[in-house]
Amino acid sequence: MIDIVNLQALLDDHQRKTKPKRVASGEKRVVSLQREEKRLNGQKA
Repeated sequence: MIDIVNLQALLDDHQRKTKPKRVASGEKRVVSLQREEKRLNGQKA
């Protein structure tokens, strides 16, 4: 599980470096959706 989290962090960091800054708001929306998904998955388990 820890490896997956680290992989996701590396991916996010890479995307921040490569994407133009105007996409920042879209990234924030995706991050908030991912947080919500994790929260819902936690409730199921």
